[in-house]
Amino acid sequence: MNKKAIKFNKQKYRPKKNKKIFFIFTTLLFLGIIYLLFFSPVFNIKEIIVLGNKKVSSEEIKNNLIRDNIFLTNNKSIEDQLLKKIPEILELKINKNLLKRKLEINIKERETVGIICSIGTCFYFDENGIIFDDAPNTSGSLIVVIQDNSGRNYEIGNKISEKTFIDTVLEINENLFSEIGLRVSSFNIDSYPIEELKAVTTEGWYALFNLKKDTENQLLALKVALNEKIKDRTGLQYIDLRIENRIYYK
Repeated sequence: MNKKAIKFNKQKYRPKKNKKIFFIFTTLLFLGIIYLLFFSPVFNIKEIIVLGNKKVSSEEIKNNLIRDNIFLTNNKSIEDQLLKKIPEILELKINKNLLKRKLEINIKERETVGIICSIGTCFYFDENGIIFDDAPNTSGSLIVVIQDNSGRNYEIGNKISEKTFIDTVLEINENLFSEIGLRVSSFNIDSYPIEELKAVTTEGWYALFNLKKDTENQLLALKVALNEKIKDRTGLQYIDLRIENRIYYK
């Protein structure tokens, strides 16, 4: 009688304990790394360096930041957070050092170009017309002052008007001084939308501008009028430049 042999592979039927142990170990290791990197306080931001700030204190900037995990810190979120809470900041750039758990924040602050006053309150504004800080109630020619008599209420973060309006005010202010030798104590607006502008001079009289017309032509007409027609400004009350090719004065 012929005998038949069956080959038995012991490895095939051995319990897979080693594989289970390896799987559990790698899973725990992975979870441990995830916890260490993203949830453990070990990698919280350790140092914050602020650069470029002059008016805004470094402490104010740091106090408005959450010292979160350096790996979870999102630059865009920090930018939005600081720009919203500190209007004096125009823009900023953030650099992260993961190994040192350090943030470097480069600040560019808003530059003051003038003061706007309305309903008894005054604010500083920048070249874009953005209001960013409280200001004293002042008048004079050392800084551009806009007096809003329309009753409009302003708050920090508001925009006075479009940038073109601010550019026009600055142009008139500069031109009146450089070309005519006049200084403006305040620019007055009486209604919105802004279509007319009153430039009150330190001599006591004012010039009326039509903002829907070419400003350069009106400034030229004013210069011609003062040089050729109104050489004696004693007792002058106003010069009206709003009508094209016409100048009215009293």
